[in-house]
Amino acid sequence: MAGWRAGAVAVLALLLFPPVSVAEEAVPIATQVPILFKLFSMDKNLSRHGGSEFSFALFFDSKNGESRRQREEFERTLGGGRKVGGLLIAFRAYDVSEGMDFEKVLQESAGLYAAAGIERHLDKILSASRARSVTAASGSASLAEKGFAIGFEIDQGRPRIVINLPAAKAQGCDFSADVLKLARVIR
Repeated sequence: MAGWRAGAVAVLALLLFPPVSVAEEAVPIATQVPILFKLFSMDKNLSRHGGSEFSFALFFDSKNGESRRQREEFERTLGGGRKVGGLLIAFRAYDVSEGMDFEKVLQESAGLYAAAGIERHLDKILSASRARSVTAASGSASLAEKGFAIGFEIDQGRPRIVINLPAAKAQGCDFSADVLKLARVIR
């Protein structure tokens, strides 16, 4: 089973990690989304969420143009009917511009994605994700370095996954060694 998973992850990486121009600063959302949900499906603790759906929260700031664009692109790329480990994804976007109770919002969530422009809320998002065992992801390697479990970066013109192992464990996530081999791991 582990050999099959390693092969599937390797093929996924080859198919989904097209070369990116050096001038681009970030991994495109259209590339991040399928990889992100494949990662969620490979979390050994996926079953901890129970229920018939994988509830997923996206935090964005409606007063920030890039944040709005990322939310729209994420939602468009995700589409409808996508599943994680056999569970239908229930996607909800939350505007942080007016403030919110992150712990309450994450009470029913299994995963979260932070769009650009939410930096002033990082401490509250991370605290709530740890308290509620919700895996936090972002398109930014720097946010992974600050405590998000998953981030993305460009390495030699190609997208690369960044996994903050202590953060992932604190957020209740457990990735296999096969997944960790594909990522830059922060220990």
